[in-house]
Amino acid sequence: MTTSLAIVGAGSIGRLWAAYLTSEEHVDFLTTRPLSAPQTLTYSLKQAFSPHAPQSQHQITLQAIETLEQFPSHILLCTKSHSAANTALELYKHLPHRTPLFLFQNGLGSQHKILNTLPETPLFAAVTTEGANFHPPSLTLNHAGKGTTMFGPLNPAAQHHEDAIQALLNTNLSAQLTNDIWPSLWHKLIINCAINPYTALADCKNGDAIKTPRFQQDWPNLRQELSSLSRLAEAPLSEQEVEAKVFAVATSTSENISSMLQDVRSEKPTEIDDINGFAFRYLAEHGKSYSVNKQLWEDVNALRH
Repeated sequence: MTTSLAIVGAGSIGRLWAAYLTSEEHVDFLTTRPLSAPQTLTYSLKQAFSPHAPQSQHQITLQAIETLEQFPSHILLCTKSHSAANTALELYKHLPHRTPLFLFQNGLGSQHKILNTLPETPLFAAVTTEGANFHPPSLTLNHAGKGTTMFGPLNPAAQHHEDAIQALLNTNLSAQLTNDIWPSLWHKLIINCAINPYTALADCKNGDAIKTPRFQQDWPNLRQELSSLSRLAEAPLSEQEVEAKVFAVATSTSENISSMLQDVRSEKPTEIDDINGFAFRYLAEHGKSYSVNKQLWEDVNALRH
């Protein structure tokens, strides 16, 4: 079986991209876990922002990387940030190192680890504001809010792979290519720092997070910390610009259940270490105030105890 594109990580974002890509080219899910035989993952896609649109049905094959007969032309890595680096290493024990890899992880940290361990691999980052949630055992993927996905190269090896990026730009999902993805990565980190932990702590949707008493109490100091973080990263945002971005995303994805809250509800590890954890450590290393980010990191981690 010829595979032109493979997705690793069959969670909300992986299934969302699989659903919108399958009409353009063949897509498989891959796993680094042993499988005795390929499996078929069946689910339906519901567009919450278009309630009268019919649900589309999707069947995607899940294969073990060890059993592939032909290598994919490129791979979307949609695992959680805390497992991304190890998963990438396992993949490239079996794949040619020149196979382009697109990183969809929240937060920062995993990207740097992969850059250091796979220097020959063409690495791209994806920064998305699409809202999607999937709650097994339900077989319905809820596309809760339309957003935009920015793609950009992370290393020199990725500079000349327009063919790999083209299929990702030609879907019904809004997607763009940028030559400098780092400002988008930092700005997405800032948005995640301001929304995700509050959804987890208050057990609420994105739109309700900014209405919680704790958010409103924290926000003046958190906004200041996040603006300071952006300036350190050379992707500067004023406090007013931070607030505008955070509130715009909270509004546009108001009905979405954040990935962090989905993890808390499923009693799985969250990505808090690469979100508020990364932010407070970076601020601390540069002698800046970090107390709100550190407290959020501690409190979300405490939900698992």
